[in-house]
Amino acid sequence: MSSELSWRSCSCHWRQPLRYIPQPFAQSLGYRPAIQYFVAEQEWTQYTFRFEQFGIDGHDLTGVFVGGGPEEGDFVLQIDDVRLE
Repeated sequence: MSSELSWRSCSCHWRQPLRYIPQPFAQSLGYRPAIQYFVAEQEWTQYTFRFEQFGIDGHDLTGVFVGGGPEEGDFVLQIDDVRLE
């Protein structure tokens, strides 16, 4: 029995006014990440990233990485309530 594991978006709450990089990995991208930068608000705010914004449809999603950058140095990552929908 197979199951359909396609997702359309990743939803999460962020805090800290820093630039972050959500990177979904997909088989169709050759297992390389799609990259898109954004700056979070100072207060907890919900952000939703539609996978189509990254050029994928989510059917072959293999992982999602979240990091800071591209600036060098220390940073704080506060993320909560991550959902694949």
